[in-house]
Amino acid sequence: SSGVVVYCNHKELGCLYLITGVIF
Repeated sequence: SSGVVVYCNHKELGCLYLITGVIF
């Protein structure tokens, strides 16, 4: 999901967590 990009900009660690936890 594009939301991952948003989180990536706000929190780099959160970005990695979302990618590994949820792949959408």
